[in-house]
Amino acid sequence: MSMDGSPEEVVPVLKKLHAAGKGVVGMKIIGEGRLRNDDARRDESVKFVLGLGCVHILDVGFESVNEIDDFAARVRKVPVA
Repeated sequence: MSMDGSPEEVVPVLKKLHAAGKGVVGMKIIGEGRLRNDDARRDESVKFVLGLGCVHILDVGFESVNEIDDFAARVRKVPVA
């Protein structure tokens, strides 16, 4: 939703950076808040990013403790590869 290009363009670059030992930060994976009210798309976004296998850290903004708990629950649902 907020990438600098299509996933087909961006993902290979992220994987190349990861392979070169660079840190990869996943930012705005809730679409800058645009997915706040869309459970299915939030799950899809978390699953996509964690499934890449090349993102070292997520930077996600929250407005409440409930949002933190909700996000943590979504992360826990993604199977570890």
